[in-house]
Amino acid sequence: MTNRSLIPLILVLTSIVILTVILTNTGTVRREIARKHQADLPKPADRMPIRLQPDNSLNRYLIESKPVNPAERLALDKMTMNASAAMHLENYEAAIDFASTTLVFDPQNYTALSVLGKSLFVTNRFKEAEAVYMRQAFFYKKDPVVLSNLGYTYAQLRNYKAALEMLQNALRYDSESGQILLSMAGIYALDKQKNEALEYFYLASLKLGTKLLDAIDEPMFDNIREEPDFKNITKALEARSLQK
Repeated sequence: MTNRSLIPLILVLTSIVILTVILTNTGTVRREIARKHQADLPKPADRMPIRLQPDNSLNRYLIESKPVNPAERLALDKMTMNASAAMHLENYEAAIDFASTTLVFDPQNYTALSVLGKSLFVTNRFKEAEAVYMRQAFFYKKDPVVLSNLGYTYAQLRNYKAALEMLQNALRYDSESGQILLSMAGIYALDKQKNEALEYFYLASLKLGTKLLDAIDEPMFDNIREEPDFKNITKALEARSLQK
């Protein structure tokens, strides 16, 4: 790479240093990522109780991104790390800035796409999140996390048909996901397709067991709450929970 082509990256590195000081010191950032990236995912908007899927592959960009020289790789890794840390600290604007800049140099960066999509999602910028997840799904066509998050974004936009199609596609690659099944039940209920909603609610109960009880009061199930099948499933799970 020529000296001229390195100039934009050097300028980016300067901005990284400044923003990192604002967020926290580098050591703390690293510990924050290691501690939180498995369990402390951001929560979506309150108008629909759908949770973005956990992403257990936050470092896969190190393997799958295009080859670059060590200086570029170090800069991109640091920028991506800061994007993830900012998101977990709920500094979503900083996360968006870091992730967007990373994608200029590394358009297929899995982590940057995930951070950008989630940060836009939780700040209610669903059309922008949709565009990001569509882009990520283009690069990672068989990733159930990516596909389900795109489906959840469609649901927030009330495009229930597209949401259900995308979640069904995600199930092809993660057939054991009770969370996807439960989300599909809720979306079918919102779309007033009661039979399908009850079917997927039952399937979700088989996968989630008594954990499903944590979700039964969600407004997305209001359209099927008084249905006999819904009541029977919840009663059976409640009885099972009392036996533990």
